[in-house]
Amino acid sequence: MTNVVNRLVPQTQGTHLVLAGARLAWLHGGALELRDLASHKPLGSVPVGNAAVAVAARDGAVAAVVNDLAHKQARVIELPAASTAPADHAVSDTASFLDAERLYATPDRLFVASKTSLALYKRSPSADLTKFVAWKRDEAKTFTGAGDAVYYHDGNAYQRLAADGKTASFASGDGSPDHAAPGPAPDTLWTATADELHLVKLADGTATITQRIKIPGIYHLAAAGDAAAVVAVETKAGAYSKVTVSVIGRDGAVRWTAQVPPPKQTVGWIAGSASHVALAFGDELRAWSARDGAPVTP
Repeated sequence: MTNVVNRLVPQTQGTHLVLAGARLAWLHGGALELRDLASHKPLGSVPVGNAAVAVAARDGAVAAVVNDLAHKQARVIELPAASTAPADHAVSDTASFLDAERLYATPDRLFVASKTSLALYKRSPSADLTKFVAWKRDEAKTFTGAGDAVYYHDGNAYQRLAADGKTASFASGDGSPDHAAPGPAPDTLWTATADELHLVKLADGTATITQRIKIPGIYHLAAAGDAAAVVAVETKAGAYSKVTVSVIGRDGAVRWTAQVPPPKQTVGWIAGSASHVALAFGDELRAWSARDGAPVTP
């Protein structure tokens, strides 16, 4: 009998894999590995040990927050779009990034989410706190950033927190999704449940699903330019039997699919950009062209 693994173990942990164009950041083996998928060259590896780490990508740049409580040290690691070497600097308020799991960066703000809260900071050595939101339930799993704001679902509605601290709410009658990612246009989101991908429009205080695409066993979701990148997993006799990566456009049409050999380890993430899609399961990393699904050497 074949079972859909997402109904048993959905991937809702903090993000360990992101893409900024062709630049990839992978939290792996106690280090943050940085690679360029276009040139197939490594861009460096930053040791992070067992610290709490959150990573983000935007406009060709990669950012990470590392909170090492054992050494009472917080750091921000940045790989600017025009650089081939990461910058690493300490943050004066170490406790600010306690249990950081998810991150979104704008030019002058950092949105940092943990399992219990969302905090907005100025991007400065002191990391000045400008807004704090205590989660009511499991909002962290739907945390995602787009433009100058982040979005999440609180069980009743989608919430938006902008870089200037302003908030907005969009009522939703479809329950809380398992995942969310930036949509193909402003004020849109890709969201996913165990067996459906949704395109959601946020307007006039209401969240409206404009596309529903059936995909059994959705395990993880990411945006890939104007499309959604989805990894779906099935199990058989308690082991992964089939892993499929699909890229779906805003019209609901599948642009391409790729089947991956069952991974040896069962924890993974998918990441996307306008140019590439990447998938990591344990020590295994694969990548494709976002346009046509052609394999790319990571």
